[in-house]
Amino acid sequence: MSVCTNGCSTTSLQAALDSLAACGDTIQIKSTETQTGNFTITYRGCAANPITVTSDRAAWLPPAGGRVTPSQLGNMAKITTNTSNPAIAGKLDGMSRPPAGWNFVGVAFSTTAGTYFLVGFNVNGEGVNSSQIANNITFDRCYFYMSSSGNYGSGGVAVQDAIRADATNLTVKNSFFGDAFFNGYVESHAVRSLTSPGPITVTNTFITTSSIPIFVGGATPSYPTYLENGLTAQYNYFWRPWKYNVDPAQPNAADYVSWAQNTFRTGPWAITNVSNSGIITTPGAPPFFTGSLLNITGVGGCTVANANNWRMTQLSATSYQLLNFPGCNSAYTSGGTVNDYAVSVCSKNLGELKWGTGVTWQYNVGENSWSANQCQSQFNGFTDTLRTEWDWNITTPSIGKFAMSDTKHITWTGTYRIGNISTGARTSIVNDLSLCLSLPTTGTECHPVASQSGASLVSSTAFSAAPAGPLNGWIVYTGAAKLTNLTLTHNVYKNVDQPFSVLGLSFSNGVADAGFEKTHVISQNLAYANVNYITGYKGFNLGAAEADYTVNPSGFIIDHNTLYYPNGISKGSFIYLDGTSCNSCANPSKQPKFDSSAITNNLFGASSAGGNGPFSGDAVGTVIDTANSYFSNSNIKNNAIPGGTNGSASVSGGNAVAGNIYASWSDPFGGLAPNRIFNVASSSPYYHAGTDGASLGADFTQLPLVNNVVVTPATTSATLEFDVSAPISAVKTTQVCVLEVSSNRNLLSDLGSYTVIADLDPTITMGADLSTRADVLVAGNHVTWPLNGLSGASAYYGRLMCHGDTEWFTFQTPGASACDLNFDGSISVLDVQLAVNMSLGTTPCTANINGQGVCAVTTIQRVVNAALGGACVTGP
Repeated sequence: MSVCTNGCSTTSLQAALDSLAACGDTIQIKSTETQTGNFTITYRGCAANPITVTSDRAAWLPPAGGRVTPSQLGNMAKITTNTSNPAIAGKLDGMSRPPAGWNFVGVAFSTTAGTYFLVGFNVNGEGVNSSQIANNITFDRCYFYMSSSGNYGSGGVAVQDAIRADATNLTVKNSFFGDAFFNGYVESHAVRSLTSPGPITVTNTFITTSSIPIFVGGATPSYPTYLENGLTAQYNYFWRPWKYNVDPAQPNAADYVSWAQNTFRTGPWAITNVSNSGIITTPGAPPFFTGSLLNITGVGGCTVANANNWRMTQLSATSYQLLNFPGCNSAYTSGGTVNDYAVSVCSKNLGELKWGTGVTWQYNVGENSWSANQCQSQFNGFTDTLRTEWDWNITTPSIGKFAMSDTKHITWTGTYRIGNISTGARTSIVNDLSLCLSLPTTGTECHPVASQSGASLVSSTAFSAAPAGPLNGWIVYTGAAKLTNLTLTHNVYKNVDQPFSVLGLSFSNGVADAGFEKTHVISQNLAYANVNYITGYKGFNLGAAEADYTVNPSGFIIDHNTLYYPNGISKGSFIYLDGTSCNSCANPSKQPKFDSSAITNNLFGASSAGGNGPFSGDAVGTVIDTANSYFSNSNIKNNAIPGGTNGSASVSGGNAVAGNIYASWSDPFGGLAPNRIFNVASSSPYYHAGTDGASLGADFTQLPLVNNVVVTPATTSATLEFDVSAPISAVKTTQVCVLEVSSNRNLLSDLGSYTVIADLDPTITMGADLSTRADVLVAGNHVTWPLNGLSGASAYYGRLMCHGDTEWFTFQTPGASACDLNFDGSISVLDVQLAVNMSLGTTPCTANINGQGVCAVTTIQRVVNAALGGACVTGP
């Protein structure tokens, strides 16, 4: 079944979706035409024999196991929405049956207008039971992106959820998500599930998003199903471009400047003063964003201030410092206005689960999650946090205080009513209702609600007591949600300020102890920083003391992880939050502890000092004191905790503390950490020092990494060489590498479109960008890839994607100046700033002036000389 304007089976894609294609058929969309509209899929009885939607050039796509890139767009079918509605949405049919049995292969989904969902299932919450949730949906080698680079934010181009994944047996694989974000403090996700029993699978997919690449939960679902059949996320790459970071100190602040020019604008605002040092004063407090990009006009005198694209930082409500201001070239007299260009996105975690049972998160790589200008104090590599929906009478006073006539019957006062809160956020009663009460002697207990009438509740099981007097409590809307049986293993996090956050309990869960997190394995993961901008806010950030529970989280195994932060972990390699400051604890003695858990064989470095201590809770700084305060029946053994101490206390509560190495940091990687090689050397005290006889930290050889990337350029060609690790070494068969090389820096910065060199263009030569090419040679784990058709004296930018990992690189063909550090064809103050950043370590040293990867004060001086018109001197 073909779809195009002329000469095809039909001109109507919707007709093909609705009736023309039968089960097992393939709908081919002409790749040179765009299908614009809001298309729907519905029940066709094809769950066991799906309909496939693809391109007429599907044969040109990568084979199974190969990931698409934006370079494949010319080979793909294109479906675009120009409204706020999805490009493709699932819809119930006349018998309330959902879509089932749909495969999308090689389809590019995009939008030219702001939309909450690019592709959506159950977007209006129409699914009220399991029979109304979409089933057997696959996206294979698809591309999800915003097709316009301007007019971001309110009323412009933005995407909150690229895929609203309220579907069971949903698979996303070998795909590419580009630049999904939403302006303002609104989260944006690539794949988000709210109502789904699962399973959901996301594999071998590249995801760019301002907030959370894969996210489960976050609101009251349309019916109570909480991913009980699990989720698998593996061999994916989660990338956050530096352009999302407004901080002037970040390594690629120029990317933000370029990007922000097309974003939401305020002004003009009157200027009442411009000082010689570049301090602007305004009469009121305009809503400038920190790090805004300013255009200034009409200033009398000080003509240098009448310029565009000033970076600034806020000093007070009405004063702002222009960054890199050269000083006024004439006296300021009066007048002037300023326009504010800025974008403020909700940068958040590189993965987050609020519920799910049986989750496997493995062999993924995530890059860039910073604490500056983050959203809601969330800047983790991964967040494991049971969070359901609730209203608490301390924060929602209209609930009033609770009272108990007996252990099952509860009433409360106030104007609040379930399903009709003042904000109007809930318009109907949710059918998974529970209640939590903070009892003065036993602590917080949560129980399902058997029935409800007005302000009266009947608990399905009895509370342990019925105390007299008013009580604090929580109305819970998703009480049966669980977050259990999570395996987070063999993942890598690059330049992430806080690698792992675990919030062990949620006071909003109300089904006995079923939802209190249990049986979580966090092992064989690597987190590291190679820029000074990332300082390591915390190592493991654990917290389980939001209320005085009667049930403890249990079965947390945190084992054989490597956290390498050369600038120190500023608040401890391990820290337990809210230990003695439990504001909602009626009985602090009932504060929960992690039970039957283990923190073993982990390697924290280079320094773990900070906060209350290297391994600490809120009020204690030694390892034994921390174990006694926050653990029971648990092992804290054989960890490398530089600067830590056992302390003088005796171990209690069934805990065991032994074998930890507290000596000051001694490089265990043989000097190879700057090269991102984290094998523990045989000379290190951490070598074979684990409880299991293995070395401390992650087994580096089993992580999904591309290493030792080297480009050797000639005048019109180059040779790319790299190594792949064992988990991603099948580059000729099932784990195909994909390569893009362009003369346009947008490939690196994500600031717009780019084209790749003809030698790698998959729309010109089938498979041109794949490691399955005959001229790509593999010897063991070493890969050699020739590049042809280059131009002399030119700069090139590359992105190499090998299943889990992605590596970015730059190179210049002979004749290009080595002092042109940003490869823009000229040597300017931008290159000088880069030389400074590289020498300070805030940006990785990629210069080849003093020698490959050597950056020092002489590097800066040589770039300065070249920028002033002198020669670019190179060599030791």
